[in-house]
Amino acid sequence: MRKQNLCKAFAFALFLTAGPTFAVAYLKIDKTGSSYALTRDGKTLNVVDGMYLKPGDNLMLKDQTAKAAVVMANGLVKPLDMTGGQKILTSPDLGGNNVGQRTEATWNTAVDWLLVRVGARDSEQPSEKIVQASARALGDNETLLIPLGQDGGLRITEKKQQPLHVAWSGGHAPFTLTLKDAVGQPIALEKEIASHRYTFENLSLKPGDYQLNISGGEDQISMPLAVVGASGAATSQKKLPSTDDERQNALIDAMNLAKQGNGWAFESYQIAANLAPSFPFAKIYLEALESGDIPSP
Repeated sequence: MRKQNLCKAFAFALFLTAGPTFAVAYLKIDKTGSSYALTRDGKTLNVVDGMYLKPGDNLMLKDQTAKAAVVMANGLVKPLDMTGGQKILTSPDLGGNNVGQRTEATWNTAVDWLLVRVGARDSEQPSEKIVQASARALGDNETLLIPLGQDGGLRITEKKQQPLHVAWSGGHAPFTLTLKDAVGQPIALEKEIASHRYTFENLSLKPGDYQLNISGGEDQISMPLAVVGASGAATSQKKLPSTDDERQNALIDAMNLAKQGNGWAFESYQIAANLAPSFPFAKIYLEALESGDIPSP
């Protein structure tokens, strides 16, 4: 059963990562795991078909007839040259490059966090906060909540004719979503929402205090929303990324932003929502935030 789950998780992760080529790759072996050995950061790991690989991993053959290959994020299978019975993996071996090693190392750490959320990687530090995609409670049988605001409320930078993405969990559809200003006047309202996500399009929000109200059936919840100006912003993103490298860096920035607490997970969510349509890893992160699974410092 565990092997089946691992295969499903691996196939799901491979599907999500199909497309752009990043330094994210998986091991493919033709013998049992006991025919290989792998060390990472001075630690010996159990070798499993489909395991995630990192630059610097040292793969060794215990059985000299065994073969190994790398399955890259775009689905390409690349045999590994195991001359001498071992291979120290570099970024190019995994489909990346040797430019920007600091960013790449940060990205690999981010990918670790994300793959745990889809069950494609075991967590080395079990946490009650980890909510995998198949177990997220967004249905109508839970208490109405705004998980995005559990770490210091909701905080974003000022907006000028931009979308505002909102998500919640539990409650009973249809929902009514209202955004009010500091004196309680509605500035945005939407009724009959059937899902647990909604986007206010072309919204302008000046720095100040606002209130977000969500109601559905007999349930209702309100949460303050702080909008800060550019000078008080914790992120400097000015435009939507247009290249794969820019999207990768934007997601890293979004995850680091959420780690600051004080409500910045909501701004991090805005970034992820904009990235998700063209960047599968951002979709994993988006769904994690929606369940209240926020990166820790």
